[in-house]
Amino acid sequence: MHSSPSKALESNDLLYLIGVLQKLNNEGGRLGGDDRPEVWHDVHLPYDAENFHDARKALVRMKAALKTLGTVTASLERSIKSLSRHCIEEGRAVGFASLPDELLARVFEFYCEEYQRFFSCETEYTTTSPMTLSKVCRRFRRIIMHIPRVWACVSLKFDSERIHTLRTRCNNPIVYLASDCESSEEEFVKFFNRLPSSNQWRGLNLEFVDKEDGCLLFETLDSQGSSFDALESLSISFEGYGDMDGNLPRPLFPKKCEEILSKWDMPVLEELELRGIIPSGKMKCSNLKRCKIFLGNFVDHKVKWDFNRFQKFIHSKSLASIESLTILLDGTQPTNGAFVIQQHPLFKLKELELFVDSDTNPTVLKQIMDIIDAPNLKTLKIKLSYLQYGDIHLPIKWLFAIFRTSEGAIRTFPNVLELKLSVELNGISDYPFDPMLRSLPRLKSLTMSIPGIRVPDFSSLRRNFGCIQELESLDFKNCLAPGPWNILNYLNCLNRHDEYAELKDVKLRGCCGLREYGYKDEIIPLLGEKLTWKC
Repeated sequence: MHSSPSKALESNDLLYLIGVLQKLNNEGGRLGGDDRPEVWHDVHLPYDAENFHDARKALVRMKAALKTLGTVTASLERSIKSLSRHCIEEGRAVGFASLPDELLARVFEFYCEEYQRFFSCETEYTTTSPMTLSKVCRRFRRIIMHIPRVWACVSLKFDSERIHTLRTRCNNPIVYLASDCESSEEEFVKFFNRLPSSNQWRGLNLEFVDKEDGCLLFETLDSQGSSFDALESLSISFEGYGDMDGNLPRPLFPKKCEEILSKWDMPVLEELELRGIIPSGKMKCSNLKRCKIFLGNFVDHKVKWDFNRFQKFIHSKSLASIESLTILLDGTQPTNGAFVIQQHPLFKLKELELFVDSDTNPTVLKQIMDIIDAPNLKTLKIKLSYLQYGDIHLPIKWLFAIFRTSEGAIRTFPNVLELKLSVELNGISDYPFDPMLRSLPRLKSLTMSIPGIRVPDFSSLRRNFGCIQELESLDFKNCLAPGPWNILNYLNCLNRHDEYAELKDVKLRGCCGLREYGYKDEIIPLLGEKLTWKC
């Protein structure tokens, strides 16, 4: 399709614009202003009646020039767009080719790290495997051959050729084993014989669906020995589908599996992830740093969890050295039995992360917080999600369970410096944040993502309860919620009491209502370079 010929521009308008550009050049590129001569006309303002004709003539000339300038600008934009479209692919190729090998290798390593996080016993036909990078070009292949972690993940579902390739390029694999009703001991043994010995494995991820499959998996592993000298991460996941009749095993983690696990020697294990099971705690992992536990319901089964057993595991020697603990609760319910709190401080625990979803019983949270005595805790991360239409007050009970003791007193975290809170709720706009902030007397960094919930009255909390006296960083995200003025009031309060200097970094994200109420013009002068505005 051919474009119609464009209309020729007026010569007088072009000459006028050229003259103005020449004048601008002579003035050093400075446009007219209060202290500089006008470049677009030579009429002195204010003009008298005698100069009315000259002023009118100048106005007509400038309007015509403006129209011509608009046509020229539109033409320039079209040319930029056209040339960019033709250059962008070539530019990408040239730019990518110009990256040094060291930087490309780092990019590939980042991709591998993310890939390993979501890897799950894939087949050899996957298109997301980092192995595909070796097939892009010779340069990629040359770089990828020198990054062992690219070849680390190995699954029972891989064919023998791929397993052989992985073994020749990575001596410390991350092994993924899934056991189901179709699994056999012969299949496992054949797979193990293709791998380096178990004392060379860097990671081990186990998944089973019922008692028999779990026992088969652990017993076959037991035949390979109990030494896991290089193991850095261990994941055990029970999917909870039950036996032929749909019944779950009791206990969920079979005793035979417990016995075998307790024999494993894992001197460098740093990361442990448990899903759907609570071990006894008789594990040989004195170097453990991070533990992640999922306790919830299964696909077709609701489970009541024994938190006396959970307490024994958390207080066991296996977890004495952990620095980070993550607990995920999804509709979690406790047993009806008596729960007895035992004092056992976790002195090395620095970070606690809680994810709470669905109809989780607040008693569960209260028991967990009673169990975890971490006097040196520095970071607290909490995510509460309740998007059902049931007890709309349940999320409030969650917050009280975390930040109040069984007697109703404030549960204090004397050394927590950082709090990250994310709340997703249905039907609640007012949420009681005062117990939370009163629990953290030394808080320095506060991140809140609370869409639809009233902005906390920071000034009142600071004045009435002495909260956030040492706050240095505020990262706030909120949308469509009442009370946005509370943020401005807090900043003004700091300014009035000469305490503004203590606040070093403020990020305001989402609309927060600040833009709609016109508070931006008041906040920016208060914060200056301390402010990151994304509203």
